[in-house]
Amino acid sequence: RSDPNFRLLLLAAVHGALVSLVLAGFAVFWVAARLRRQADIAELENTIEDFRGWPSPEAAHRTRGCIRRLNALQATRLDLSRCCLRHMDLGAAKLTGARLVGADLQAARLAEADLAGADLQGANLRDAFLWGVDLRGATLWSTDLRGASLEGAVLSGALLNGAFLDGADLTGADLTGVEGLSAEMLAQAKGLFRAKLESDLLRALRSQHPHLLQPPKGT
Repeated sequence: RSDPNFRLLLLAAVHGALVSLVLAGFAVFWVAARLRRQADIAELENTIEDFRGWPSPEAAHRTRGCIRRLNALQATRLDLSRCCLRHMDLGAAKLTGARLVGADLQAARLAEADLAGADLQGANLRDAFLWGVDLRGATLWSTDLRGASLEGAVLSGALLNGAFLDGADLTGADLTGVEGLSAEMLAQAKGLFRAKLESDLLRALRSQHPHLLQPPKGT
């Protein structure tokens, strides 16, 4: 105490101890929050697994609720294969890189949803509302898109081998760089007004199916 700098040394020591305690508290809180998040994600994924393959409204509603909660936890690469989501509203859902092989999304509403890089092989999207959906690089092999509304959808780089486009509305859709797409497939669509197409497909449609490139009636 005879040291004239005693008080300064004491304050420095107390300050250092408090800083260490605060940092330790933040570390504990961060680890606990991370573990809790992982536990919540695992619980929600287990619930989805319990309802996988159930073609019922209850299964669809429960699965939809899990998707919303998982998105809130920043989880997007979900396994929703063979899940029933028929008639569900999944607008703006984040499903980047998700697995939806054989999923039932008939008449589902997925406006502005992010499905970039998602695997939708054999999925049922018949009569689905896919306005503005992001399907860049998605796998749509043998996917049923009959009657679906894909206005303004982005499908650049997607794989559409064997997909069904009968009656699909592709107005304003971006179809550049799509693999497995042919003029014969597009001929079954409802409309392609202002759609972005590769030059060879555009020429074929202008020659064989020019009505598909015309504005919809009443516009």
